[in-house]
Amino acid sequence: MGKDSVFALLISRRAHCQLNAETFIEDECSLNSRDCSLSVLQQRARQTSSGSGSSDFLGSCQNARHGELCYNEVQWARTHGIHDHPGWYPGLTVASSDAEFQAQVHSKNPKKCPEPCLETQSHPAHAASEHCHDARHGELCYNEIQWARTHGVHEHPSWYPGLTAGSSDAEFQEIVHSKPSSKCPKPCAKGSLGIAPTAAPVLESFPQGYDEKTISGLQWNPHWECFVKAANSCGAAARASLNAILSAGFLDFAHIVMFEIEGYQPPEPYVMVKQVCGIDRVMLIYNSAHWTPSGSPHPICLQGNDRAGIVHAFHNKHGLKITVAGAHFPHPGYGNHTPIKEAIASLDGSKLLLLGDTNREYASGKLLCELNSNFCKYVISTELFDSCCNSDGFRHRGFDRVLANFGHNMQTEPHFQNVDWKVGEFHKGVVGTFT
Repeated sequence: MGKDSVFALLISRRAHCQLNAETFIEDECSLNSRDCSLSVLQQRARQTSSGSGSSDFLGSCQNARHGELCYNEVQWARTHGIHDHPGWYPGLTVASSDAEFQAQVHSKNPKKCPEPCLETQSHPAHAASEHCHDARHGELCYNEIQWARTHGVHEHPSWYPGLTAGSSDAEFQEIVHSKPSSKCPKPCAKGSLGIAPTAAPVLESFPQGYDEKTISGLQWNPHWECFVKAANSCGAAARASLNAILSAGFLDFAHIVMFEIEGYQPPEPYVMVKQVCGIDRVMLIYNSAHWTPSGSPHPICLQGNDRAGIVHAFHNKHGLKITVAGAHFPHPGYGNHTPIKEAIASLDGSKLLLLGDTNREYASGKLLCELNSNFCKYVISTELFDSCCNSDGFRHRGFDRVLANFGHNMQTEPHFQNVDWKVGEFHKGVVGTFT
């Protein structure tokens, strides 16, 4: 269906549009899930949708709303589908309206989406100069803007004349738009993007003394409640903040726990390895520009079919070989260390980098020694600070940490400390950087 056909469809339906009142479960599914009936978020919430079925789509129009399968389809089409399969969306761009995307989805599969009732304003990217579009979370342009702010303006200030890290997103978008190979349309606003403050990405600082000889790792558990109970605030902001800190480019590795967004992919050059144990999940993310995997990852579960982890060997261009372990440890008295101990031992590496939600407050040296007796002699670690949890006022010290049995001068950089979008058992993040 071409764009003219989409407009015709919208106009023809407007005259007899009747919106059906219905109930639905807000934030039920991840925005990136193609099959929200099977999403982990629903398992977490233990709910079933009371929204309309496909039969309700017949004979009336309806605009997709948050929490509905159709809304998720529309957002997936805008943020992923049109980039991966542009032929599926003739005449549309990332700047096209939700109604235009909904009409296209409806034309392909009426069971997923009803016909939309109302046309919303559309601003095609890179169209005539009077057309504009402010970048949104999940779009390639948005990632470019965050990279420019957190990394580009520091490394290549001449690329961004007159801008600083404190300049608005719209000002960065204007500069990025002017580049011949840009993925960004012209911005509409001269101020901020118009995103609610609770959804703004957070990148608090770069590690001091960061250079290509250092190793930096992020440990963070935003917790599943962030995505189930507040997907449009906490969940959206957590995703944007993770993308922002990765786009800054200084991280070598990141271990992210309970990041409940189906289909998430980190910005290039980062690559993700994930492990799911029941309803628990972790992601081990690495910078493929600096590190190359050695062999296959070793996925583990530390408490039956729960408490996920990944152990993986890597090497870099300087010949350094390390074992990286990311793990969501069970609370003391539950599960055991055997799976992670065996995975570490199987790789036969002498250098270990561990990023973990340890659920422990005791010293890092004791924890590392428990994992491998050969690692008892030397340990460097981030400072043990009150990273857990939002729900009890962050009274638990040392749950989240980065530690290694090699290198020196470990720096501690807490992240996501003072955000106003945190909910439930949200953890603060920590970046450990060492040489």
